[in-house]
Order: sequence, then structure tokens, then C-alpha cells
Amino acid sequence: MSTTPNGLLMNTMHLSSFVHGWTHARRAPVLTTWFTINDLPFHSAVVSDGAFLYVHNDHGLCKVGTGFRNTVAGRVYASNLSFYPAFRVWLVVLHGRLYFRMRVMTDVLLCQIDTATLRPIETSCIGIDA
Repeated sequence: MSTTPNGLLMNTMHLSSFVHGWTHARRAPVLTTWFTINDLPFHSAVVSDGAFLYVHNDHGLCKVGTGFRNTVAGRVYASNLSFYPAFRVWLVVLHGRLYFRMRVMTDVLLCQIDTATLRPIETSCIGIDA
């Protein structure tokens, strides 16, 4: 990520799909886009494990390469359009594992996400002791 003379951020993330819905093509979607933080949807969560950015918004969850650890910067490696698009999701990477939390989760603290499929792992949740 770099800064332009007028203070905008430059990133190689496929931002047009991020904002307007995910698109899938035979070739990995990559686009160099200029954007500001105000261009992002109202409820977004972004976290990185160093190799990938995991991005959640009202279009679901996607996994984007950072350009580090043998990934292609901006390439969308996976997406899950049904990953709670109507909810605000909190994402965190702990010890190399991706977890999520939503405010509506009353008896579970965190649930793990399978980083290959971007689906919740129902049997890998951390509960809250009553």
C-alpha cells in the first residue's frame, strides 16, 4: 500500500468487486484502485495473517493475497457470499487461525473459520462460561 500526492491510498485489492459484489472469472481478479477509507461499506472488517487479507462486508467474506508468503497481491483466493452479509462481524487471527464474532452470539465467544472454504467450523468454537 502506498500514498498518492493527494493522500489517497493505493492498493492492489479488487475493490470494485469488494464494494459492488464479488465477481468470479477464470482469471484471478486483480485491479489497482485508488480509494479512501470513506469508499468502504459502512460495516467492514479486515484482518491479515501476513499472507492474506480477510475482508468481510455486506457482500460476505473474501480472502485476498497480500503479495507476501508466495501469494499474488490483490488476487481473490476464495469468497463466501453467504457469510453473514447482514451482520457486523468482528475478525481476528490468533495463532494462525481465523476466528469471528458477532454481537448476536450470546453463548459463544469466538468461532473458527476454515480459511480454505471461508465457512464457520461449528465444532471449533470457544464458549463463554456462565
